[in-house]
Amino acid sequence: ITNKRMGDLVTDVLDYSRLVDRVLETEPVDVGVMLGEIMKDLSADIAEAKAKISFQDLPVIDGNAFQIRILLQNLISNAIKFRRPNQKTYIRITASQSAEATVLRVEDNGIGIPEKFRTRVFGLFKRLHTSSEYHGTGLGLSISRRVMSNHGGHISISDGIEGGTAFNLHFPRERHD
Repeated sequence: ITNKRMGDLVTDVLDYSRLVDRVLETEPVDVGVMLGEIMKDLSADIAEAKAKISFQDLPVIDGNAFQIRILLQNLISNAIKFRRPNQKTYIRITASQSAEATVLRVEDNGIGIPEKFRTRVFGLFKRLHTSSEYHGTGLGLSISRRVMSNHGGHISISDGIEGGTAFNLHFPRERHD
């Protein structure tokens, strides 16, 4: 195991531990502003992949900014990492709202996740590919699922752009009856 991979693993385990057994402090989070910041942080990876990321008119949601940032950064990083060779990478973030939930959708045109593995990939240290094929620790989607659970919501996977992957983030809306 390389020093970089070990460092990544320690960082991911620490991130995961920060999400467990903690009172969730929430605030209004402007998803569009946050995505702009994440794109700056990931600018080298985005440039290397020649990725095009689009989003507009995203809502302000009530949540924990630190956790939502980790969630979105994980999903965008995965979309960049699990791209198809020799094809331009597209990532699109959209939102829809109903009386019950705000749903953020992060979709890409990458290699996709076969339907039979769509629940398995959320397990701790679960990977569909070897670390020599795609670097990573196998914790990113576990962390993402934990963030959604902490917010009283859930994450699901569906088909993305041209056979890629879409992550659907269901944030429940508070009811004031």
